[in-house]
Amino acid sequence: SGKSTLLCTLSSRFSKKLQVNGSLTYNNKAYTRMQRKSIGFCEQDDVLLGDLTVRETLFFAAALRRKQSKESASKRAAVVIQALGLTSCADQNIGGANIN
Repeated sequence: SGKSTLLCTLSSRFSKKLQVNGSLTYNNKAYTRMQRKSIGFCEQDDVLLGDLTVRETLFFAAALRRKQSKESASKRAAVVIQALGLTSCADQNIGGANIN
């Protein structure tokens, strides 16, 4: 109980209505805003659109997360594809529960 709330709080993904007080340390050092912004986690429920390709999914995520031009989002998607070694499957649909 409270696992999702803890993860959302640590990654700054909590509702603005939730009031969080206190301090957070990691290895006895203050946990900075930059560290908090670099933490992410995978949701329990799959929220990916199975009809999209890997490239389209990463483009969509970049465009939503960062208010940037289509060109910048496309470049960011390409960087992530390269970094994760997904070049060979970048243009394949990611699939989903209803897609084989």
